[in-house]
Formats: sequence, C-alpha cells, structure tokens
Amino acid sequence: MTALKWRDKHEVAMLSTYHSNQMITIQSPCGQKLKPEVILAYSEKKGKSDLSEQQLMSYPCRRKCHKVWYKKFFR
Repeated sequence: MTALKWRDKHEVAMLSTYHSNQMITIQSPCGQKLKPEVILAYSEKKGKSDLSEQQLMSYPCRRKCHKVWYKKFFR
C-alpha cells in the first residue's frame, strides 16, 4: 500500500494499492514538472462527481432553523 501526501496548489493525501511512488515528468505551461503516478491517474480518471462537488461549493446552502413542530403536536 502506498501512502502519499502531495502539495502542488493544495495539499492532497492519497492511499493506493495499485500505484507505486514513481514520479513522472509532465509538460506544463510553466515548464517540466515531476508528479507522482497516483496524482496523474486520479486527475485522468476523476469524473463528474468532482466537478459537481466543485460547483456545489460555490453555492453553499444553509439549512434554515425550523422550530421543532412535534413538541407542539404532542402538547
């Protein structure tokens, strides 16, 4: 099992039983960067679930505090 803590823009912790701790060189707009294989596989495979979570974070919904209706009902 591989445990990894990586910081690029944000700190990310990952556990993997499939990937090793191998570093891969990628080409970015800022030049070449070394990234772990686990991070690249996650970025490649992440789907709409991460996108939807990201969109939900821009519109936080707060639950309204409701009075406890059942207390009035039983009284």
